[in-house]
Amino acid sequence: MALLKLYDLCMHIIHPFLHLVAPLFYNKESSNQRLSRSFPLKRSGSYVWVHGASLGELKTLEPLLKSISKNTTLNLIITSSSKRSFDGIVAFAKKYGDHQFIPFDVPAFRQHFLNYWQPKLVIWTESDLWPGFLNEIKKNNIPLYLINGKLSQRSKKRWRHISKTFQKMMGCFTKIYAQSQKDQEAYNDLEINSAEYMGNIKFLQGVTAEKNQKLNLCIPSDKLSWLASCTHSGEEEILINVHKKILIKHPNTLLIIAPRHPHRAQEVAELCQKVNLSYQFYSKNDQIESNVLIFDVFGNLSELYKKMHFSFLGGSFINKGGHNPIEALTNHCKLIVGPHHQGNHSLYEPFIDKPFINIAFTEGDLFKLVLEELENKDDRNKFFEESDQIINTEQKKAQYLVKEMTNIIKKINQ
Repeated sequence: MALLKLYDLCMHIIHPFLHLVAPLFYNKESSNQRLSRSFPLKRSGSYVWVHGASLGELKTLEPLLKSISKNTTLNLIITSSSKRSFDGIVAFAKKYGDHQFIPFDVPAFRQHFLNYWQPKLVIWTESDLWPGFLNEIKKNNIPLYLINGKLSQRSKKRWRHISKTFQKMMGCFTKIYAQSQKDQEAYNDLEINSAEYMGNIKFLQGVTAEKNQKLNLCIPSDKLSWLASCTHSGEEEILINVHKKILIKHPNTLLIIAPRHPHRAQEVAELCQKVNLSYQFYSKNDQIESNVLIFDVFGNLSELYKKMHFSFLGGSFINKGGHNPIEALTNHCKLIVGPHHQGNHSLYEPFIDKPFINIAFTEGDLFKLVLEELENKDDRNKFFEESDQIINTEQKKAQYLVKEMTNIIKKINQ
């Protein structure tokens, strides 16, 4: 309790400096939103407030956002805190409601925000938790739900040192829907008894993934090909090194790189230039004649996974915690991942030691696994009966969670 009061005091003290600093990092509209000076124009009717740090976290909630839009008359105000992929966040949020940056967690800012929107219910996701906002929401007697809450063993150890503070903060939630049984147990170990595991909504990502972008990709029949999706800086160098070794054995092989953030396409191209690998950009729509094809657009991953026999899934060779494998597995694309997929442990756990996900611990492992997949193209569908069964079971759990949350929201609007 004392730590939370100290946190509030510190935020109050620094808030004059935020007025000076925010314009240096945000455009005028975004800066004013972070400083709680301006808001999007309100629509008539009541609001539900949905918060996720990033585009990825908000997309995780898409099945729930669709359900709220379809089954209630409530408006949605959707907030985020990440500047990365801002245009993508806005475009996504506008499909379901209004969007703005969440204000800094300053007492006056959050009070102004809540007074303006007056949400009937609040939904937060995963772990972008602001103590002051949580407490302010509870003080205003607004129901507050955490969807896909996660608490790693590392975080649990840290919070154990100040467990009373953590209990006070998490006690602001009416209900915590943990993203796995392990996460529920981690919350319970710290005496957070409002946590329950009903299913992981991320398992619905393969169902809701956008498929409206037609894939215009014709790989010559004489070319071998492999995909590296959702890659990050520090991973493309490894992938390019592996591809150079592959080309020694199989000179007519294409590597398709789809960076997590397509605006990094030129950065990937420069890495190819450094090692004299020919490359081209997907958006140019040219006939494929190079060693590397770089995807510089959003919206094609589902179709890519359908087309490819296997893919390396990024965010896992560097310590980004890995990315969601469900979209690939739903489209019957085998995966190779690095050792750092702990951020999505609940998604990987049912599939480890199965033939459709392999782990490469080193660059050498990655080379061997890629070579093996290129040279031994098994019938991709024979591996996926079990995968489909696992995903179907988990999706039913997640759909039940969406239904329960929708019913809760419908009741507040009666």
